[in-house]
Amino acid sequence: MTDVDTASFPELGAKSPEVPKPKSAPKGSTKTNNSSRSKRREEPADDGEPLVAPAVVKEPDQEEQNATDAKLRAEIEADETKVSGLEEQMAKVKEERGNMNEATKAIREELKAQRQKRDKCAQERDKLVEELKKHTEATRQIENAVAKLRKDLPPGKNGTDASALDAQIAEMNQKLETSSMDLKSEKELIQSIKKRTAQKDQIKTYDAEQAKVAARKEEHALLYKKRQEVGEELSKIRDEEKEISQKLEAARNGEGTPDGVSPHNKLMELMDQKAKLIEGMKAKRESIKKSNVAYRIKVAEFREYQKAVAAYERKVERREWSKRRAEQALKQEAWKAEQKNRDAERKAQKAKQEKRFSAVYKGFQVFVGNLSIHSADEEVLAHFSKFGEILDCSVVKDNETKLSRGFGFVTFANKADAEAAIKECGGQEHKSLCPPHGRMSCKFAEKSKQQKEWEAKHKAREARAEAAEKEPKEEGGGAAKESKKADKKDKDEDEVVVDDAEADDFFAAFAGGADKVVLPEKKEEKKE
Repeated sequence: MTDVDTASFPELGAKSPEVPKPKSAPKGSTKTNNSSRSKRREEPADDGEPLVAPAVVKEPDQEEQNATDAKLRAEIEADETKVSGLEEQMAKVKEERGNMNEATKAIREELKAQRQKRDKCAQERDKLVEELKKHTEATRQIENAVAKLRKDLPPGKNGTDASALDAQIAEMNQKLETSSMDLKSEKELIQSIKKRTAQKDQIKTYDAEQAKVAARKEEHALLYKKRQEVGEELSKIRDEEKEISQKLEAARNGEGTPDGVSPHNKLMELMDQKAKLIEGMKAKRESIKKSNVAYRIKVAEFREYQKAVAAYERKVERREWSKRRAEQALKQEAWKAEQKNRDAERKAQKAKQEKRFSAVYKGFQVFVGNLSIHSADEEVLAHFSKFGEILDCSVVKDNETKLSRGFGFVTFANKADAEAAIKECGGQEHKSLCPPHGRMSCKFAEKSKQQKEWEAKHKAREARAEAAEKEPKEEGGGAAKESKKADKKDKDEDEVVVDDAEADDFFAAFAGGADKVVLPEKKEEKKE
């Protein structure tokens, strides 16, 4: 059974739950009548987990919720009134803006024509710029070709002079015709003439390309000048367009109006105010919706909390009741076990006592004194068994310490054996049985009152048994019945009987919180 720590429960509402102390079975227990069991379903079995009280949930305030909703709805109505006023103002401003648009129509047309003129001029300028790019690229290619041709010609100014080459060729031809040279020199001179003739052709090509470059540069200069003129015209058109735009902007900004504010700006400002009011109303409506949803959630959570608290209290009550039932069952089992042990001990003690009474009745009991506190029955029996047959041997012990009280009794079967033991052991030191330097005391023991009573009863039982055996069977066995009744009476006097009423008192006392219940027992007289 799991213990419930009721002292550590968290707060439940205004105060912590008190530990339930039911006088009867709680609701949902199995200890109910048939009608209630059929109406209410049985509670599930306890799983033994530690009980945790549900977290406290505050009850939602409906009046506060209604006041909040009313406040927000009043603000929304005020905003709607403001929106209506703004719409009226916007209608007037739109009329003013229409009049202003009629007045600025001519300016807008002029601005439109100026922009078309500007776009046309810009297109022309872009076209010239693209043409200049292409012309410059072609001129650069021709200049690269001219530079390449110049590298193939001889260096210096004479390298590009065709008249100087003509004079050299004429001089070489004359020398070839007039002078007498060997064949090798003549071949070399002819090769020089051919080389200079080829250079002359290259110079002609070079001069032609140079002329083309000069012509293209002149064309480039003319195109560039034209582009500058078109750019100046475009700047002028843009300045005029800017003046017209400023004129139109001034008209739109309310220049010439009574209050100096443009109707368009007025309209935009009013529309912004209207948009803000509409957004505010939308937010407030959303706030009302969220507030209502949150209130419903709180109500649902509070109802669930109430159910959880009821279930928790019912669990605590049921667990406490189960705990008490378990404790009562444990105590009942303990009492039964204790009662059983007591009965067994009582029977064993009675059987032992019966055996001892019978041994004393049949034999001769010797008192043995001045024994050690640690003496045991086995040691005394072993010591005296050498004298003859022993019917019973016991050392009297303290009930609490279980140590020897210093004396005991030995019952012999024969009187001669008892007398021999008294004679030999009396007044002698026995280190194994007596205290240091102590002398054992031995003598015949006097019969106790209980022994005498037992012997009287025993003799009466034997007399009744003999009478029952001698009585004829045809007389109905009256003596035998009387003998059995007397034997049962003697047995009942020696036993303690616990009836059902005493058991009920016992369990009732335990259920009420008693730690121990003592039932009446028959007191036994001590041996003398």
